[in-house]
Amino acid sequence: VWLNGDHLSHSEDMFTPVRLHLASLAADNDLVIRCSALSPWLATRRPRPRWKTNGASHQSLRWLRTTLLGRQPGWVVTPAPVGPWRPVRLVPWSSYRVLARRLVTACDAVGGGTTRGTVTLDLTVTSDLGTDGAPMEATLEVGGVEAALAVEAVGDRLRLSGTASVDDVQRWWPHTHGPQPLYPVTVRLGAARLELGAVGFRTLEVDPHGGGFHLAVNGTPVFCRGGCWYPIDPVTYNAP
Repeated sequence: VWLNGDHLSHSEDMFTPVRLHLASLAADNDLVIRCSALSPWLATRRPRPRWKTNGASHQSLRWLRTTLLGRQPGWVVTPAPVGPWRPVRLVPWSSYRVLARRLVTACDAVGGGTTRGTVTLDLTVTSDLGTDGAPMEATLEVGGVEAALAVEAVGDRLRLSGTASVDDVQRWWPHTHGPQPLYPVTVRLGAARLELGAVGFRTLEVDPHGGGFHLAVNGTPVFCRGGCWYPIDPVTYNAP
């Protein structure tokens, strides 16, 4: 990856995001991403594998962190991905970097036929300012509802934890049974704003009656079956 002629990054791992801190940008900028061919890389001699796999078109693909879709024998012709996977975004720099996060959602019915949703967060961040200069007050925001978070300094990191409750949430359903409403989750730590994605609220139960395995979403039985599934869009690997 080059920006305005300066080399910024090199990656051989499809599944690890590349995040770069840009000190400044010009009015006009050139971003160049070069994707090298895999053939020379695969031709490099490597240790002999303990076993061979029929699930890949080349045995050396096991040494590379990339998808095998498009690079494995099968009954569907799928093109191999080339280029950036996932969006390329330019966002304001935060002095905090998320190291680990755990979001757990739950929901329960309350009076009047409404549903209350809860989000429990356990977040670990690192700060360029150090823990001494970091604010010790943080807020969790879910769907417009705010809740205070406990902040604990652990070495050079900050651990944030807490729970937010949202009244009258809309339940998430499988696409065959209803809509899939999502609620954005944000943490404010001082002047920084950390976007943690979006969550949905639903219950999931398993009924093993009669030796079976029956799933119920939001109390409604749903039929599930297994199978080998290729993404609907073989170029972006995203389903609409």
